[in-house]
Amino acid sequence: MQNATVTLLLDKSLQLKAVYAPFLLAVEPLSNILCAVVFFRYAPATSTNVYMSALSLADFTFATTGLIWHMRTGQTRDETDLRVTLGCAIPTFLHIPPGQVSEWMVLAVTIDRALAIYAPIKSKSVRTTKVAKYVVCGVVVLAMLWGIPLLLLIPGDESDPNRFHRCKGRNQYLTEYAWNIYPWYDLAMYACIPSVVVCICTTMILCKLIKEKRYFRYRRGAKSTLAKLSQGTTIMLISVATLCLICTLPVCILVITLSIPSVAEDTETFAKVNLAMTVAEMFMFLNHSVNLYVCLASNAHFRQYVRKALRMKSAPADGAGRQTVALMKKRTSVNFSRSTTLQKF
Repeated sequence: MQNATVTLLLDKSLQLKAVYAPFLLAVEPLSNILCAVVFFRYAPATSTNVYMSALSLADFTFATTGLIWHMRTGQTRDETDLRVTLGCAIPTFLHIPPGQVSEWMVLAVTIDRALAIYAPIKSKSVRTTKVAKYVVCGVVVLAMLWGIPLLLLIPGDESDPNRFHRCKGRNQYLTEYAWNIYPWYDLAMYACIPSVVVCICTTMILCKLIKEKRYFRYRRGAKSTLAKLSQGTTIMLISVATLCLICTLPVCILVITLSIPSVAEDTETFAKVNLAMTVAEMFMFLNHSVNLYVCLASNAHFRQYVRKALRMKSAPADGAGRQTVALMKKRTSVNFSRSTTLQKF
């Protein structure tokens, strides 16, 4: 009876992977690539857009690698080994560091927006876009350095003659690093620290915007920073950060649950947690696939940039452009002279 229940739970997990992984893989690459191109090429050169373009590229690498791996492991089932592993070394190296980069880009763009509202840089010599590029490069380097141990996986059971077969789908042996160290690091870096910082920064941003909105309502002639800092961009960033935290926190908790010895030893309990883990992972990949649609729904300026990117209109030649500008200047000067003449009479 227990074996039948375990088999049924495993079949449900594989069915979820077989149905949702190809669907997300069909939607995710185009949306993330288009989002990165729009933020990098068509949006203004700001630190926010630098972070968002890096976020889109990290989401593309993370989600594409993870979904392909899920499609591969979802096609077969091995009842002898129920442990869900991190995958073989190279796919894991290409999957986990981009996930860390994606999470920390959400953190960086939220901190950047909070600093822009509370302590904007007024010095013209300091370019926020240049600082953002340095931050992106530093985060990528740190994530890649942390992913190096994934390429040097040490076999967990030295008495097993097949311990060096490291890329055998569900039969891969968990190492001490993947079993005891990584889950807690994942919970801290991928959920706890970003959640606390994003919640604090989001609360500060909302309090500042509400306060300025009330002040601007009572004093209509006062100048508000809402004109300088796009309210749509702020709403877009808050939406992206909130969706990221909601979809990634369950995965981190379940990874910790899978590392508990009592859960790992009981096959039925492990199969139930495995099914919940599959559902949580699909939500996680959904979060890394729909940032384009979240930005489209929450920011009117981003919709204009997307229309501009998809229109693909060629720019006019230099001669035609100069003639158009000269004609507009001539018409403006004529209208101005007419208005001044009428004012004299």
